[in-house]
Amino acid sequence: MVINMVDKSQKSTDMNLIWNVYYDAQRLNVPLNTVIYNTMLQALLKRQDHTQVHRVYKEMLDGGKQPSLYTYGMLMHSMSKQGDMAGFTKMLDIMQGRNMFPDFVGWSIIMHSLGRHGNSDGVERIYEFLIQSKVPINSRIINERLHAIICQKLTRTWTRSHRLNQLDKIWKEHFGVPPTSQDPVEYPRIKPDSASYTIMMKALSFDKPSKALSDIPKILQVMEQRGLQPGPLALIHYTSACLDCKDTVKAKEAISLFRDRYNVLANEKTWRRVLGSMASLQDISGIFWALDALTESKYVNHEPTIDRSIPRKRPARYKNEIKLQESHVRSPPNSFLNAVFVPKTQELLFTALLKLDTPIIERSATEHSNERVVMVWNKLSSSGVYIPLKVEQSIVVPGLLASGMHMHDIRQRIVRH
Repeated sequence: MVINMVDKSQKSTDMNLIWNVYYDAQRLNVPLNTVIYNTMLQALLKRQDHTQVHRVYKEMLDGGKQPSLYTYGMLMHSMSKQGDMAGFTKMLDIMQGRNMFPDFVGWSIIMHSLGRHGNSDGVERIYEFLIQSKVPINSRIINERLHAIICQKLTRTWTRSHRLNQLDKIWKEHFGVPPTSQDPVEYPRIKPDSASYTIMMKALSFDKPSKALSDIPKILQVMEQRGLQPGPLALIHYTSACLDCKDTVKAKEAISLFRDRYNVLANEKTWRRVLGSMASLQDISGIFWALDALTESKYVNHEPTIDRSIPRKRPARYKNEIKLQESHVRSPPNSFLNAVFVPKTQELLFTALLKLDTPIIERSATEHSNERVVMVWNKLSSSGVYIPLKVEQSIVVPGLLASGMHMHDIRQRIVRH
């Protein structure tokens, strides 16, 4: 199919060619069947462009085409991502009215949607229904049970320890041995997959970060023994646990481990959290390590993982702030480094570097705070990072003046490339 071929060949940020193929087919009166509409919906859902998903679905109905189970599955997934549980329920009613019932993938989507909104009771009812209906249960269904427990809101009676105990209970019920078991006995019929272990990492990082620091390395060893590859989410949960424990050294080790052993790179949000924690904890050696790693492209994705061309849901106040800023400030280029070194991150870094009482680790004892700032500024600027005038005028220049530099020297030494 042309749309599917174009979708696989294009960058995630470019939908123009896919739309052109779609509109040309309509203009030339090429018959569009359910498969073509499903392919278009899949391309839009992959980019989380939920508004266009519902628009194409409406055009599908207007064209007299009958949605399939796959169509409804994608629509329910889109509504779940948007938090539209009323529309989600309505879609189930439409399916039932057309005598269509979810398949295995559909039930997984339904369980995931209910679970991520904290309705673990609904997930358990579906699980019991599947057991009674003798539907084969695999690790994906069990993962949805586990994830629903994590998403359930904490109360006075439902504490973090209760949540972890319930997760351990479900895990042992299905998989037989704890996730950290180094030499597991023969598993029951169902074996945990990579997502199963990642969910347990998430639970540990949420509810007991100190335990996560000791258990996650063991879980990674078990995964290696079983030939399972940890993914980006595992790295996110590991670094989150490190930062919650204010251990930036372990966070650095986790990022290096995943890059060297698993070929998994940290995303922009993870780097922002790591840099922010290093700045707030005055870990100057960690900051310089992160700058070297990022600006030398050792830990950088060639393409940003956040697609800024897709509109996101934001609070009204935040939208107004964005409009006000965009009216008089040009947007930085859409790159991985600019997504890491956002203005807030730059403010934290330069503020930490300008503190005169900060010990300089692994640097010459005669190096002053102004030298650090000049070095970091030029390194970021030469790497294509956009440094806003607000950061320059409110933090960098006043800080350098306070450290004893003259304005003439500042203008000569900090350069915008």
